[in-house]
Amino acid sequence: MNPNYFNENRTIKKGKKTWIFSKRYMKLKSELKELHRKQADSRKQSHNRLTNKLLTFGDEHYWEEMNIKGLQKRSKKTEISEKTGKFKRKKRFGKSIGHRAPAMFLSILERKVKTNGGTFKKVNTQTFKASQYDHKANDYKKKELRERWHVFDDGTKIQRDLYSAFLLRNSNRVGTKTNKRLCEKTFEAFKTFHDKEIERIEKQETFVLNSGIRLKSKKASL
Repeated sequence: MNPNYFNENRTIKKGKKTWIFSKRYMKLKSELKELHRKQADSRKQSHNRLTNKLLTFGDEHYWEEMNIKGLQKRSKKTEISEKTGKFKRKKRFGKSIGHRAPAMFLSILERKVKTNGGTFKKVNTQTFKASQYDHKANDYKKKELRERWHVFDDGTKIQRDLYSAFLLRNSNRVGTKTNKRLCEKTFEAFKTFHDKEIERIEKQETFVLNSGIRLKSKKASL
C-alpha cells in the first residue's frame, strides 16, 4: 500500500509520511486490539483472585524488591554455554513479564493489604540475600539455582523457598537483613510446620514445579 516509502533494500525511507492502510489491515488491527483488551481483563481478574487468596493466609506480607524492567531487557554480555558450546541467547523475560504483569500484581496486593490494615514490607534483595543466608552459622552460602534444599551443618534439610520465606518473615524493621535472634526463637515451630507441609505435598498427586520435592507415588514408580 505504500511502495514509495521504501528503499530498494526494503528499509523505510527517512522523512515524514502519511501511511495508507488497507481495510483488511484495519480489520486485523481492530481484532488484535480486542484480543489485547480481553487478555488484560483476564490478567487483572487472575491477579485479583490470587491476591484475595493471599489475604486469607495472613495480614503480614513481604516482597523482595526486584528490578522488573531490568528483567525485560536483553543481556548485553555475549556468553558461550559450557554444555552446548553455543552462544547463549540474550533474550530474558520480556514476553513473560508482559503477559503476566508482576508489577501490577504487587501493586494490587499492596493496596489490598494496606486497605485491610495489614503490613506490606519491601525487602532489599541485594543486602538481604535470603537464598544464601544460614541463620545457624550466621553466614552466607551461595547456592546454584538447581539446588532446591538448604542443608545446615548438622544435616538438617529445609526446602529452599520455604526457608527464604522464613528468613523474610524474620527480617529487621527496615528490611535489609534477617534478625538472627528472631530466627532462633521461631525456627523450631517453623520446622514443625515445614515438615508437615513437605509430607502433605509428597503424598498428593500434584507436582510442585522447581521445588525439589519428589512425590511418593513417583518414588514408587522409579
